[in-house]
This record gives sequence, structure tokens and C-alpha cells, in this order.
Amino acid sequence: MRLHSVNSRSHGRVESWTPIALPFGIIAALIIFTVVFFVSATIWVQDIGLFRCLPNGSATYHPNTTIPAGVVYSDYGDSDHARSTLWESQQFLSITLGFGSFTFAGAKGTDVAWDLLVGRGGQVLLTIVSYPIFRRSLVRIMEIKGTSIQVFAALAFDGVSLRSIGTLASRGRRSIKAERSGVKEMQRYSQFWLSLHRAWNWRLVLFFLAFAYILSFPTWLSVMTGYQAQLASYVKTNNGTLAPTSQLTIPDAMVYNGSRIGLSHDQYTAVFSNEQPALYQALKAYSALWENVLGNATENRYANLTSSLTINGTGCSFTIPAHTRYDLPNGTYVDIGSSLSSAITVHNTTWDLAPPPLYIDPYNKDDQEFFALGDELIEGAVVIESLVCEPASAYQWGFSSQLLFTFCILSIVFAAIMTTLHLDAYWNGHSERSRRPTNVYRDVLDLAQELRKQFGEDAQDTPAPELRTTVEQEGAAMQVQTETLPPSRSHDRAMRRQA
Repeated sequence: MRLHSVNSRSHGRVESWTPIALPFGIIAALIIFTVVFFVSATIWVQDIGLFRCLPNGSATYHPNTTIPAGVVYSDYGDSDHARSTLWESQQFLSITLGFGSFTFAGAKGTDVAWDLLVGRGGQVLLTIVSYPIFRRSLVRIMEIKGTSIQVFAALAFDGVSLRSIGTLASRGRRSIKAERSGVKEMQRYSQFWLSLHRAWNWRLVLFFLAFAYILSFPTWLSVMTGYQAQLASYVKTNNGTLAPTSQLTIPDAMVYNGSRIGLSHDQYTAVFSNEQPALYQALKAYSALWENVLGNATENRYANLTSSLTINGTGCSFTIPAHTRYDLPNGTYVDIGSSLSSAITVHNTTWDLAPPPLYIDPYNKDDQEFFALGDELIEGAVVIESLVCEPASAYQWGFSSQLLFTFCILSIVFAAIMTTLHLDAYWNGHSERSRRPTNVYRDVLDLAQELRKQFGEDAQDTPAPELRTTVEQEGAAMQVQTETLPPSRSHDRAMRRQA
């Protein structure tokens, strides 16, 4: 089989570097997407809010800063625990990266559209893009040592198909078997690898792997996607019923025995800054002043007072008796709060408070010791321990993170395979420089010419079954004669370096 140069060679920086830079750019884009996507997609728990149902059906609690006393953070809200759940082996086929809120029909339609448009459409696109590379690499193989007529016909006419894979595997097995018969004197292990090296060109191995990826492409995209019912988190209320966590609110501050300043509850009262801004600001000022007084008292700064001292703040004050000590020399303890009177002004009303001072938690928004469900207060520890997840009426469509990651890795490997075949043909191929166009009709003529050359002019009258048997048994091969073709780019480059 001869190829002749039909066009002049051209040299230029664009022609030289574009075919090299483009494949590596595609590989780099795939790697960057895989890294960035999975670093960001697997930390979604941190940005979703306080409560979330994990893919395994368990609920997670993700506090802002600290957690209620007695609650083990890693058991309930650790984002590392949430991330590890996405990568548990039991979640291999689970939809761990879900999106949207669909009806059943909407989720099913999205899944079908994905399979048809992206799955099958992507396979067609991959076949169209990759076939020219396979064709050029096949010619490169024929330049080196030739290839069997069976393999040429399969790749030229069947393209990317199961039949092509079967032909590659069958011819490879037969070639290895034939080679092994010529190296029987060697040890069995060495015999096999030497036979494999002689019989199979590494490019055909890459063909086999690339074909397998393209043929399995729709299956991968179908398996790694799906739809499932959304999970909603619920909390058990004080009367034992379940309420959606979406109905929970976090008070900005909590006041104990708030009836002393006209609040309704005798025990804890929830205060929201957006609903009661004046009260919230007064409580914050009162709490800040109390912390300052308590800090000075613990350092015994009031031990030498000969008369009571009133310390004023913004709308509040504390009165400290004379000779107030925190820790006496004999080791006895004095409760400062039992001796301090105070005052707080709310809405132009001043409340004079006998000891002890008000107990206020102005940081409940951060430490979340209490949650509010309407008028009901629920301790944070109770909320976390009673969290459950139940299926909702809406559906989500999305991906299995583990299967998607595996698919991305396989796609990177496929891109590397195609880049290797492309660069090998580009740099080392003689036919690359001839610019001889090929198509199915050219392949028909080349194949017919080789059949007549090897089996005589009578080959066209041979019955199809007999011709097939003859081709398979005799292992007829096709090879490109490179004598009339221009030298490869790698040869030209080596010559320029030597010059």
C-alpha cells in the first residue's frame, strides 16, 4: 500500500504549536474542573444552614461558632463528618449531589433528557472527534510494521464499535499465540511478555481502551445520575410531635426570670433583636456592665470600699456594698451577686432590682443554647439529639459524587490516550506530511488493492465465507511504504538540531 505526497509541506509557528497546545489544554481543563468541583461540591454542608439531611439519611447540625454544653460537635455537626459521608462506600450509587425541587414527572423527564442529549449525544460527539485521530494512528501503525486486514477493515469501516473491540482482542490473542510458538525455549513468564511485545503494538492497546471508554460513555452518564425524594429535617417538640426545622428560630438573647422586668415568662424568655430592639440593646448593655463589675470584684478591687459604690452604664447601673470581697483569706467564698442591687431602663421605664442581678445570655445567637418554635423554647441539646430526616413530596435530580469523580478520572485518562495517539502521529508520522485526504471510498480502494495483491485477481470472484476464512487464517497484513513520503516532523527537528 503506497501513499504519495499530494501537497507541499508548510512550516509555521501556529501549525507547529497549536496541535500540541490544544490537547494539553483540554487535559488541564479536565484536571482543574475535577479538583475545583470536588473541593467545592463536597463542602456544601458548611453553606446550607444549621440543619441538613445527609445522603445516608442522618441529620447534621452545623452551628455557627460553639455548641450547647454537653453536645459532642463531631457527632452532630462536624463538616468533616458531612464530607466523609459523601465518600462512604455505602453511598457509591446514592445521589449525594442533588439539585432542584421537582415533581416526580419533572425529575424523570430531566433524567431521560440527560441520558438522551448528554449521554447519547456526547457519545456521538466523542466518536466524531476521536475517529480522525484513530485513523491517523492506524496509518502510523501501518508505516511501522503493518497491521492485519481484519484490523484495518474493522477500524476503517466499523469505527468505534463492539465489533472493532472484538476484532482487536481476537487478533491480539491470535498474534500472541503465534509469537509464543516461536519463543518456547524461554521461561513461561518471559515468554508471555515477549510475545505480547512482539505481537501487539501499544497503539492498538490504547485503541482498545479508548473504544471501551466511548462505548461505555452513555452508561457512565446514566449510572452516575438519578433522582430521589428530598429529605427534610425535623425536630421533636416538648410535647413529642415532630416539627420542621425550618420553623425553628434562634433568639438573639435569653433572659431568666424575666418577670422581674415585666416580661411574661417566669423562667427563660426569648428576645429577638428585630422584634424588640430597645429591650435587646438594654439587655446587652446590662450584661456588659455586669461582666465588668464581676471582673473587678473577682480581683478584689472593691474590698477597701468604705461606702457603697454605684457604677452606671447605658440605661443600667449596679450598686456595690462596702467591703465587697470575692475570696476571703480563710478560703470562704462570697457570692457577689447575692449582695449587688441593680437597675435597668427599658422603654423609659426603670426597674430597680434587688439582688441577685438578672441572668442574661446575650450571645444565644452564637452559642445556640435555646431554639424557639413559636412561643415554645427548646434546649439546643434536645434539638440536636432529636433531629430526624423524613422523605418530602418533592424530588431532587443529581449525581453520585463517587461515580462522578470516577468518571472525571476516566475522562482525564481518555484525553491523555487521545493526546498520546495524536502527538505520536503528528510528530512521527510520514503520512502526516503528505496531506493526503482519506475517506471511506479511499479505504475501499486501498483494501481492494491489498486483497488483489495478496490473493490474486481471482479474489474478487471468491465467495464471501471463503474469503473471510482465508484472510483470518493467513493473517494477511497491510503496510504503508514510506519511501516516497516526506520525513516526519521529529526527523526534521533532529536534522535541524544536528545542523
